[in-house]
Amino acid sequence: MPRDFSQPMFHTDNFDEIDETWTHGTFIGGLAGAYHDAGVANQYMLASDQLVSWALQNQRAYDVILPVLFLCRHGLELRLKHLVRPAKLTHDLVALTSALDEELKTSGFGGLTSEFVSRVGEFHLFDERADAFRFHAAKATKGLPPKAHFPEEIWVDLAYIRDVASRLESELAWCARVLRR
Repeated sequence: MPRDFSQPMFHTDNFDEIDETWTHGTFIGGLAGAYHDAGVANQYMLASDQLVSWALQNQRAYDVILPVLFLCRHGLELRLKHLVRPAKLTHDLVALTSALDEELKTSGFGGLTSEFVSRVGEFHLFDERADAFRFHAAKATKGLPPKAHFPEEIWVDLAYIRDVASRLESELAWCARVLRR
């Protein structure tokens, strides 16, 4: 039987028939789940990890590399914003990392590891404006045509990215514990 695609995708009422047996979907917003930056960051990192596992198992890294990089970078950005709570929102990972490092030092916790700062700096270097892993080319400016984000080939080891993301998450989890956030 063909599926009925005339129904809305997002339901905002009539929840009476939904119970714990409905595992094919979930609620978002309101009282449902952790929809603050840290909770959403966890979701992005989990999705990235699942994509990496699938890609490595199926030898298809080329099919998911940009979504994986986007999910990792965005999860990292959200986690940093949750910890730093910047007055002005920014996509600048280096500025967010510097602010977190300074807060840790001021609070007597010694700051971030040099490896953490380097790896975050690498994400920033290759995706400074948080659009390189989402779009093939940067937006056109001043009448110039759009430029490709990566005009030259760059090798990216998907398993290493996953491991780096996990290591960054561990250090950020430590930061959250010591700063009580």
